[in-house]
Amino acid sequence: MASIGNKMLSAFYEDSRFYDNNLRVITFVRWPYDADTACSVEKMAEAGFVSLATESAPTAARCFFCCKELDSWHPDDDPRKEDTSHSLSCAFNNLTKDFSQLQVQEFLLLELERARFHIKRVERMLLKRFDEDAESGRRQMSRFIR
Repeated sequence: MASIGNKMLSAFYEDSRFYDNNLRVITFVRWPYDADTACSVEKMAEAGFVSLATESAPTAARCFFCCKELDSWHPDDDPRKEDTSHSLSCAFNNLTKDFSQLQVQEFLLLELERARFHIKRVERMLLKRFDEDAESGRRQMSRFIR
């Protein structure tokens, strides 16, 4: 289980590069929607999303800040509204000024909030793995009882 924690810690540090909007934009290599749609590449990136698109999920994306993963985007979906509706406390989308204008203290508080989201994500993954292992153990034990 420690390896999940290590992977997630690495992901936390790697994701910090996505404070740069241009780096978020370039993740949307095969985004199906044009610039004139509500969920254009530019608007998705501005809202903090990075693409997780695969062949089976061509519109999958994740907010780099709150870690909320969403798919099945439609051309009229507003990325900021979608992120807020699924993650009310996403501080990135609740910023009241441009990220480049933040003072050091404001950035550090923002980064602390991002760390909380990543810790919650690790917790969910570890609990899921624990539940799967426990279920597997129950199935194995039930074979001996019968």
